[in-house]
Amino acid sequence: MKTWASAMLVGMGLSLASVAHAIDVVVLDVPQALFSSERAKTFMKGLDKEFSDSEGRLERLARDIQSGQQQLQKDGSVMKDTDRRKMEQSLQDKVSEYRFLQQKVQSGRADRQQEFLDNNRALLDKLIRQMIDQKNIKVILNKQGTVYVAPDADMTKTLVDLLNKSK
Repeated sequence: MKTWASAMLVGMGLSLASVAHAIDVVVLDVPQALFSSERAKTFMKGLDKEFSDSEGRLERLARDIQSGQQQLQKDGSVMKDTDRRKMEQSLQDKVSEYRFLQQKVQSGRADRQQEFLDNNRALLDKLIRQMIDQKNIKVILNKQGTVYVAPDADMTKTLVDLLNKSK
């Protein structure tokens, strides 16, 4: 019985594979294609510049927190209670500021990346339709949802090339 079931599964897999090939099934990772393009590299440079001041502030805060913690560990036992509490409060304030700024930067970057994706949606749709027509594609699957993809069935690089050629 197990042999028969195994044979059926193998047979179904082979027939599905031939059907998939016959109807021109490909996979595509649209976000990867967009963010691998030259326009995305330019966008990311601008994004890095936009957030450089905030990220620099984050780095300075992290260093201040670390050195404050080290000083508190080293000298905390010999410090006056009031001085130790002031230092602990200062560290807590810096940690709070760090967390707030970190969340603000992460959220800001995510918002700008989504905006970039949204602004390029029409171009992506146009280029995907062009690819469909040129290659006579019948089905496009999301690459993240696939277990295995033959290299010739992955159209992500093709889309990157089309994006780089478009202006």
